[in-house]
Amino acid sequence: LLHAAHSLGYRVVKNPIATLQTGPAPVFLQDLAGHKLALQPVPNGVAIAGNCGIAAIHEVVRQHTVDAVQRHLGTKWTAVKSRQAAGGNVEFEAKEASAGQAGGAATIKAQIDGDGRVHVDIDNVKGNRCEKVLSEFSKAVGGKASVVKKKPAYWQLPGEPTKVKI
Repeated sequence: LLHAAHSLGYRVVKNPIATLQTGPAPVFLQDLAGHKLALQPVPNGVAIAGNCGIAAIHEVVRQHTVDAVQRHLGTKWTAVKSRQAAGGNVEFEAKEASAGQAGGAATIKAQIDGDGRVHVDIDNVKGNRCEKVLSEFSKAVGGKASVVKKKPAYWQLPGEPTKVKI
């Protein structure tokens, strides 16, 4: 989050409040317009607070997520494409780098909303390998899937021909 905030123009500033801290100290940030954020490590991650409203916090979280998706897709995936979509959303599309995967080489599409939430679509995979692809993606972006909808290909075995009714 610190890197994302920095890329949006925030800089680390001295702690404005002298306190006796027992745990990790918060990091205080400020941009040129005077907007302030505090990043506080907590057991499940990082808590963010600020004087600039929820939209600025969402912007930092979204940038953090965009950076994480770019890093992840840039390592194992090919033909990575990204574009700025309507409403500030960012869309990514990529193909799995290694062909010959059991269940097929996956295609992944990810849409990052303005508040940092991600919608992921995994395609061209048979069987449950999509769960592994989703798990790796979720771990890379620091989140976990909250809703999963399985496609018909999930119930096909790798190598099984697609059944079509005519």
